[in-house]
Amino acid sequence: MLSWHPKTQMITDEQWNWLWENYEIPGEDKSLHLRREIYEHLILIWWCLRTLQYIIEIATGRGKRLVDASNISLEEKQEQFWYYFEMVTDRYLNKP
Repeated sequence: MLSWHPKTQMITDEQWNWLWENYEIPGEDKSLHLRREIYEHLILIWWCLRTLQYIIEIATGRGKRLVDASNISLEEKQEQFWYYFEMVTDRYLNKP
């Protein structure tokens, strides 16, 4: 599920809705939509925390990686964090 991946932020809710409305469920997988709904909640929170981890790693110089991460911008990750943080707080904390 890519809907919360940083590279897909430009895709609108309408486009995601269209995708799911027109997606053919393979075989007899009747639980796909339920799994997707649960995953959507979990992955949004995961991206918020993962982006925060990136910020900490960049700021402290810690976090050994298997690939070179020198091209990761602290400013970009901070913007991503606030994007995800706003999404989490709007969805889960600002409900009446």
